[in-house]
Amino acid sequence: MSQRASTAFLLGCITLALQGCATLSKEECLYADWYQIGLEDGNKGKDPLTLGRHRKACAKAGVTPDREAYEQGHTQGLLRYCTYDNGLLLGNVGRSRPEYCPALTLAEFNLGYEHGYERYQQNRVIHQLQSEINSLNHSIEDNHHQIEHLEAVLVSDQTTGEEREEALEELRAIEDENVELINAVSDIRESLLSEQRFLDELIYEQQSAR
Repeated sequence: MSQRASTAFLLGCITLALQGCATLSKEECLYADWYQIGLEDGNKGKDPLTLGRHRKACAKAGVTPDREAYEQGHTQGLLRYCTYDNGLLLGNVGRSRPEYCPALTLAEFNLGYEHGYERYQQNRVIHQLQSEINSLNHSIEDNHHQIEHLEAVLVSDQTTGEEREEALEELRAIEDENVELINAVSDIRESLLSEQRFLDELIYEQQSAR
C-alpha cells in the first residue's frame, strides 16, 4: 500500500471513530461487557458521549449501561488511541483536536497534533502556490490557442488589410501578456521550491525533536 493510500485508510478509520454514530443492537445490549465496549470505543478514539448514545440504544431493550465499567474500559482504550502518531495524522489534515485524551498520554498526543497541524498549514501554502501555477498555465494555454487563431487570420487570403492590422495588434498584446504570465509562473515556482524545502526542514526538525 502506498503512503498516500495508507494515510487515506488511517484517516478514514479515525474519521469514522470521531463520528461516534455507532449504536448497539438489542442482543448486544442484553449481553454487553461494558468494560470491553468502553475499551473498544476508546481504541477507536470515540468521545465519552458515546456512552449516552449506547444508553439510548439499550433503553429499548430495558438495559442500563454499567457506567463505571464502561468508563474504565474507555479510559484504557484512549490511552492506546491518544498517541503521537494519531495526533500527527489528525493535525496533518486540519481536523479539530479531541479534548478528552487522558492526562497520561495528553502531552504526547498534543505534540503529535501540533506537529501535524504545522505541516497542514505549510501544505496549504504549497497547495495555494500550485493552484496559482495551474491557473496561470491555463491562461497561457488559452493564449496559445488565440495566437494560433490570429496567425491563421494573418496569413489567410480572405483577410482584409484592416482585419490584418487588428489581428496583428491583438497578437502582439497577447504575446506580451504571455511573457508576463510565463515570468510570473517562474517566480511562483521559485517560491514553491522554497516552501517545499521549508516543509522538508520542518519535518526533519520535528522528527529530531522527538
